[in-house]
Amino acid sequence: MKFKRMDTAENHSIIKGWLWLAVTSGCLVLLSWIIIHWDLDRAIAGRFYTPSDGWFLGNRQPWQWLYRYGTIPGIVLAFTSLIAWGVCLVKPRCRSLHRYFLVIVLSAVIGPGILVNGILKTYWGRPRPRQVVEFGGQWAYRHLTEPGTPGKGESFSCGHCSMGFLFCALVVFRRRRPWVAVAGGATGVILGGMLGAARMVQGAHFVSDVLWSFGIVLMVVIINYFFILQIPKTRKVRSAPMSPMKRWLTLGLLSISALAMTYAFLMHRPFYKEHQALLNIPSNLEIIALNSNAETEKLHIEYRDDRMPQILLVARGFGWTNAEHRLHGTIQYENRRINAALAIETHGYFAELSHELTVILPKRMKNRTRVELL
Repeated sequence: MKFKRMDTAENHSIIKGWLWLAVTSGCLVLLSWIIIHWDLDRAIAGRFYTPSDGWFLGNRQPWQWLYRYGTIPGIVLAFTSLIAWGVCLVKPRCRSLHRYFLVIVLSAVIGPGILVNGILKTYWGRPRPRQVVEFGGQWAYRHLTEPGTPGKGESFSCGHCSMGFLFCALVVFRRRRPWVAVAGGATGVILGGMLGAARMVQGAHFVSDVLWSFGIVLMVVIINYFFILQIPKTRKVRSAPMSPMKRWLTLGLLSISALAMTYAFLMHRPFYKEHQALLNIPSNLEIIALNSNAETEKLHIEYRDDRMPQILLVARGFGWTNAEHRLHGTIQYENRRINAALAIETHGYFAELSHELTVILPKRMKNRTRVELL
């Protein structure tokens, strides 16, 4: 009878896990259909873009701050959970909690780490909003269900907000520490939503990218909780004491994992740099020809008299702590024409790097000057 009750409990937890997966995936499919049917991706993105001002909220606060530092809380959560997992393994008092912390660690590695940033962003090939023709880019728009060329666009899915949604993994403590589950779930929804909003106003992601990042993280947590670690099944099972050899092996693996996570954090330092080249505008100017050795996501032209005429190159992304970005430019003035050659030079490792070009001209040159990107 005892074994029969354990089998029944195990089957119940598996059924519950499949039910949660079905509900989560069903909601994702339904919301995705709504987004595609009413073209909400482009409709919402268009709220944050104008042809004259571009993504006018992108460089304002708090969006710029969230872009640079918003992933740090999620990284700290994963790193802290890794340490807590190792401590709980060697400390009898909290050994029953080690699987809960392992859910968070595995969810961080599999969800934001492997699925979102490692596979989908790299191979799905969906152009970002600022890369599509409707919003000043050069590529055709693709729906969520239309994969493109791998590496040609990294819109699907949202890596930043997946690190915010990682806090939702704390709901696994709902039976052991209910207040932790409530605080973690609320923090995950709020932080992930704010990071998603920041990336949308910057033209980096569509609303469906944010939605699927949320769904991927939730499904990974469900799979880890119900199927891989099977916490409902083992909740009342007492762990056997660890042998000294196993304890040292665990501490060694913990140290290696902590170093690996620290290394990954240092390699993904937020990077932002602006390069400025002032222009001397002749009265009869007709053409400005730009030639760059780096692929540019966006060319934006502004006509304004409150700033000096210039070529502004913005580089942003993530890289190693000592990564450097330099610009060597030459500007040649010919009759009615300016030829600008922009040679971009990078040193060190960049995990992600994009460029945006902005040409600022006097208002009197509007409709008289053509800007070409060669």
